[in-house]
Parts: sequence; C-alpha cells; structure tokens
Amino acid sequence: MKDFGRARRLASADQREAILAMYRTCCREGCDVPAYLAEIDHIEPWYPTGRTNLDNLAPLCAADNKWKSRYPDRVEVIDQGDGTVSMRFHRYSKLRPRHWTDRQ
Repeated sequence: MKDFGRARRLASADQREAILAMYRTCCREGCDVPAYLAEIDHIEPWYPTGRTNLDNLAPLCAADNKWKSRYPDRVEVIDQGDGTVSMRFHRYSKLRPRHWTDRQ
C-alpha cells in the first residue's frame, strides 16, 4: 500500500479497497450509509497540510462530507484504537467560548 503524502489529493483504488476492508459504514457516529457508497475523505483536510495516507483517510457519505467541509470546527475525531476513527458532529462549535462559564 502506497501513501501519497502531499503528492496526490485523491485516494488510489488500493487505498479505497483498504478503507472498505476497515469500515462497514460512513465513519460519522450513527450514520448507516454503507462504506462502499461513501466518499473517501481526509481526516485532516488535504488543504493546507493534510496527507493522502491511509491513516488520514476515512469514508464519509456525501451529506456528512459536505457538512464536515462547511463546519470543520464542529467535528470531533475519535480514535477507535484499531486503526479506524469515528466522527462526532456537534451542533455548535467546540472552539466557541461559553459565556455562561464566565459568570461568578
């Protein structure tokens, strides 16, 4: 299996096969779209610094991939410990300050 680093943006056919062997469904928690119907997405976005390496790729259905692209600050990546990840989408940004915690 070849990792492409920054030399190539799209996953190769071999990388796609490996991802499909690792995942049954879209990697967003609760999504049951089969992995073979999902897009192969970069966990750390390819632009500006992500790599097209197997450990930075995961299947996301088209709707979840679009949501992740629009709201990257609302995505929590959870390492499953077996070489896979799941993604949890949050309604609000995890980086936004919570004003009520500033109160005494």
